[in-house]
Amino acid sequence: MGKLKKAITRRQFLKKSAVTAGAVGAASLIPGYHVNAADPIRVGSTVDLTGVLADFGYWVNRSAEAAVKKINSSGGIGGRELVYFKEDTESKPPTGVRKARKLIQRDKVDFVIGSHHSGICLACNPIFKELKTIGFPNGSATSITGAKGHPYVFRMNESVLHEVTSASDWAIRQGKKWTLLGLDYAWGQDQCNQWAKKVESLGGKALDKIMVPLGTDNLVPYLSRINVRKQRSSSWPFSLVAQSLSQNKLKTWGSSTSLNMSELTIVLMD
Repeated sequence: MGKLKKAITRRQFLKKSAVTAGAVGAASLIPGYHVNAADPIRVGSTVDLTGVLADFGYWVNRSAEAAVKKINSSGGIGGRELVYFKEDTESKPPTGVRKARKLIQRDKVDFVIGSHHSGICLACNPIFKELKTIGFPNGSATSITGAKGHPYVFRMNESVLHEVTSASDWAIRQGKKWTLLGLDYAWGQDQCNQWAKKVESLGGKALDKIMVPLGTDNLVPYLSRINVRKQRSSSWPFSLVAQSLSQNKLKTWGSSTSLNMSELTIVLMD
């Protein structure tokens, strides 16, 4: 188990359980979605139980199991029992797509709670449309329910655009010249692109975007690509904002020679 499994709070656990319960309830309210009111509601989940996002998948799965148990102990939804089916995405889009198809075509689930991996969510979107099955993605990339969304996909959390918009007014006051580091997949790419656009619109300058391969442990080679002279000449050259899907605290570059983060967006600004 990763550190996140030990550190999650009761409030966080209950929040995730509530989200899962909300997804269950929302799908059940769609007119004509279920044929026979006596049948159980079959809940599918493409969950990241292994791979780089396993810390998150572990708690998503526990929350879903807890929600299903609680709802069933209270009589189900409209008297209908919930049956939970989970499939491990291995934190990989091809695996996620294959498992989504299995849940829908073989297990006959009524809807699918999606991965935290935005790349997997985007890859599964066409499957939901093709098979006319509702998906509730956990990924935050804006395009999941934006440019690549469709009526079978419902967002149940914030998007990258929401995150950037809510933080940008404060962030631009911290500095005008920015270098952005992000993980090189849908979520990190969207973070860097959205931040770059927002910074420019607020009169700042995005000097560079540096993309880090997913699963990278040592960030020093990427940090060394930053042009210090363009930003500040002091011995503590950058303020570092780390926004992560795993448990990380704000740090200042210079206080550590290496950073280990499974999900990362770094904003370096002056």
